[in-house]
Amino acid sequence: MCLPIFVLMKVNCVKFGIEGCQTYHVLIAEDIRVNRQLLSRILCPLGFRTRKVSNGKESITVWQDWSPHLIWMDARMPILSEHETCYL
Repeated sequence: MCLPIFVLMKVNCVKFGIEGCQTYHVLIAEDIRVNRQLLSRILCPLGFRTRKVSNGKESITVWQDWSPHLIWMDARMPILSEHETCYL
């Protein structure tokens, strides 16, 4: 499995305690609770900070307040879909 470079860099920072590494923020937008929890449990031990939302409207609010580096969004979401959310 190939991991993006920033993930490998973050693992090394956490593993070896290198100071000055940036903490990356990931917004998880997924309507299925188990999927949100799984992704968060994978990312948090690698040093990422996560926030989880269950619909597109909540993702816009968190994005405006928190400014995540990455938004991991399900394509089929209640209230606002991924496509509708991206075009707002």
